[in-house]
Amino acid sequence: MTDPVYAWRGLRFVAPAGWRDDTLVTLTAPGAAMNLTVSQDTLPGSQTVEAYARAQEAAVASQRLAGYRAIAPHTVRIGSVDAVVCERELNDARGQPLVQRQAFVVVGTTVAIVTATARAADKVAASAALDRVVASLASSSAGDL
Repeated sequence: MTDPVYAWRGLRFVAPAGWRDDTLVTLTAPGAAMNLTVSQDTLPGSQTVEAYARAQEAAVASQRLAGYRAIAPHTVRIGSVDAVVCERELNDARGQPLVQRQAFVVVGTTVAIVTATARAADKVAASAALDRVVASLASSSAGDL
């Protein structure tokens, strides 16, 4: 097995042998307090994306975050993509209300996890940004970052 070579934003590097890729892409909106993150994971065994999303939501709920309220994971169609979506409200460190929308999408053999976090006032814009990313998800060749 050869060490994986990564190309990312004009850089190229070789990862250490045996290390796991836990890449997380974070995008921030200009002039607004909102962000999107994109990550991926392997679905364990024969677990469905629905069960995976419920387990992830249970893990968030167990943290007992201030102001936490959630809508149960549900399946929606975003563009031509089926996604399991979790929506939640919580407070930031200063007690200000935040909204978070998280989509779980099977892409090839992995689950892509797209999360939008924003102030409550920016909920519509954050949801639109998440929808755009989710609708564009596709498999890529190994090593592309």
